Amino acid sequence: MLPFDYIKPTSLTELFVLLESNPEHIRLLAGGTDVLVRIKTKQFVPKTLIDIKGIKELSNQITFDKKDVRIGALTTLADICRSEQIQTMYPALAKAVGSIGSVQIRNRATLTGNICNASPAADSVPALIVYNASVVVTSKHGKKSILLSDFITGPGKTKLVSGEILSAIILPYPNPVQSAAFVRHARRKGVDIATMNLCCLLDKDGLLKLVLGAAGPKPLIVQTILDPQCFKDAEEIKKQIKNLVVDAKPISDVRASKEYRRAMFEVLGFRAFSEALKRLT
Repeated sequence: MLPFDYIKPTSLTELFVLLESNPEHIRLLAGGTDVLVRIKTKQFVPKTLIDIKGIKELSNQITFDKKDVRIGALTTLADICRSEQIQTMYPALAKAVGSIGSVQIRNRATLTGNICNASPAADSVPALIVYNASVVVTSKHGKKSILLSDFITGPGKTKLVSGEILSAIILPYPNPVQSAAFVRHARRKGVDIATMNLCCLLDKDGLLKLVLGAAGPKPLIVQTILDPQCFKDAEEIKKQIKNLVVDAKPISDVRASKEYRRAMFEVLGFRAFSEALKRLT
């Protein structure tokens, strides 16, 4: 690991001044579970590491308002897993977040960090997209909201530009006529990056929506409208899922071949559908 300066600002004003000073050689630290690994392997070679955990305007809380749920930038994955309200209202998200890393990792890692890392295989992202999540982007010029489905633009890439940070995640309250389920597949049980993952959304009016992770450079969102009576026909659902996942463009890597991933998306799609259907009825 090469030497770098460590700074821990206490306000957004101080942070934005720092971000303007040398933006190409700065990395932000919240949980640090991704950025520190990359610094050690020299994927990142920052001159300055800015720890944002001491910024008073950034929250580590989950706030339930009248219309939506706000997850603060410093909220850990463990805090989300422990929230009984999240478990009840957003079961697919609770399962997805609980799949990330180990207990030790989840006690440090933040949901905003998992999003900004922008891994195609990020477990939290398909579930968040299914629940129509948006992110709050903050800079010295103010705040703006971006749908998460638009925020991630490719592997390791987001719509964040120099001088901006992701300050919160917003989840609208779930639609009572919908249900969702998350599934993943990895090479082994326990701590492992997902080979692929998938979240399914069902609607009593017939909507079948899938969000696939590790299916391309960013999450793949596909959907169709069916006669709700088709939900009882397993063979028809398998056929529909096969038609939906045909647009997946996975890669071959150390975890799996692209052919294996394509085949498994059909399997995972039906597993997620079956779980979501039980919640819907």
